[in-house]
Amino acid sequence: MISARAHAIKNLKAQHPFIDEGVLLSKLIAYCSREAHSCVEKGAMMAFVKLKIVEPDEHNSLRGAALREVMMQDQAMGMIPFYVAATLGTTSVCSFDNVEEIGLVCREFPTVWLHIDAAYAGAAFVCPEFRSYLKGVQFADSISTNTNKWLLTCFDCSCLWVKNRYKLTSALVVNPVYLKHGFEGAIDYRHWQIPLSRRFRSLKLWFVLRTYGISGLQKYIRHHCELAKRFEKLVLADSRFEISNEVKLGLVCFRLVGNQGMTIESVNKMNQKLLEAINDSGKLHMVPSKVNDKFIIRFCVVAHDQTQDDIDYAWEIIKEYGERTLKESLIQEEIVSDEVSEMVKRKKDLAYKRSFFVRMVSDPKIYNPTMAHPTSSRFSNRFSASEIDDIIEDEPSEEPTTPTATWISWPLAFLFQGETPNVMMRFRHLDTTVHLKPHRDGHTRALPPAESTSPRRDRSKSPKVSPTEKQNHLVEKKETPRKKSNEGIN
Repeated sequence: MISARAHAIKNLKAQHPFIDEGVLLSKLIAYCSREAHSCVEKGAMMAFVKLKIVEPDEHNSLRGAALREVMMQDQAMGMIPFYVAATLGTTSVCSFDNVEEIGLVCREFPTVWLHIDAAYAGAAFVCPEFRSYLKGVQFADSISTNTNKWLLTCFDCSCLWVKNRYKLTSALVVNPVYLKHGFEGAIDYRHWQIPLSRRFRSLKLWFVLRTYGISGLQKYIRHHCELAKRFEKLVLADSRFEISNEVKLGLVCFRLVGNQGMTIESVNKMNQKLLEAINDSGKLHMVPSKVNDKFIIRFCVVAHDQTQDDIDYAWEIIKEYGERTLKESLIQEEIVSDEVSEMVKRKKDLAYKRSFFVRMVSDPKIYNPTMAHPTSSRFSNRFSASEIDDIIEDEPSEEPTTPTATWISWPLAFLFQGETPNVMMRFRHLDTTVHLKPHRDGHTRALPPAESTSPRRDRSKSPKVSPTEKQNHLVEKKETPRKKSNEGIN
């Protein structure tokens, strides 16, 4: 990417010699698929360039039409496309970008460098049957593969091919006096990379090629692909699991389907627990990924001496922990269901209590037994039989002019101002009742409190009583004993 940046700025500087290189750098933008490796993003951070992620198709493959649309939009906004990263064998699901379509799009932009990342799948191209994925590779400016992933070479060892090596070295040349030597015609690899020196990595790759040969490497790759297909059949035969990718090489992505009615988040957590349980057991080790918001488990055939028995053994372990995870998930769902039912029940109880409170405020019959029928259960529970008989006998035959046996709550009394004169109003927090009577000016005024059979609280302790009323109340209490003492003396 650094070489592509240097090449693009050089061409733009020739076209616009009076524009500062910093301005040109701010216009450069690179592209890659959402399934591309994170090293592309890190390279953009190191090169101080913008990077745009392009959405792949339903097969997780980057297509030329989607790339062209995004690049044309950016170019119309004044941006300058300069780098495209295509992937053959993505890390998540081993999908393949359409290199031929991408290459034709890159030809439309003269400053674009097309790089192909074949870190994993590049080793499979030793087999002729897999070279169809390389269609369009002639458009690439560079291609890389990691032989330590699938070509029997110890870490670390990567292979890089470039179409024009001078474009690569011109971006990284540093040639101070203390680094010069007399072999000017020789290839100096310190100009091919960021470090000034390197280890002799190609030597171990040379030994692998001489030991196995082309036929031995092809047999090794094909054997792993056959084992991957065997594992895929085992997964497809179990309805509790599903395959999450198109198995083309040695990578199989799978996951638990989950119980009916489970959300995507719940299924993802369940698969995450399954993977953690398997890895913690020490019997297998697998790596996760996430594609289209789905948590998947990656099973990759990598051991050089792996057999079909190893695949069967791995599948038995996965089934064992999968069944255990499903049972735990079902128990957890029942617990959550019970908790939800309890919450719904509490909500209904709370709604009933709230509705009762509203009816209690608007209808005093609910909590005032004197307004209920004497024979009602609420009335009989409040008073004894003798008290009920006394109330019935004392009840006048004619309706009194002043309603003394009823009262309304103060919210309703406020609404009835000026319409219902001489009505008793009760303040429950003061434990008292007052009369509402029309005033000369037409407004309703409160009369002195009526007698109440319920015990009164000390008004001096009520938060609703003003300081003046408190003082008058205390003075009345002090004057009352004096009058009694004077009467006694007389």
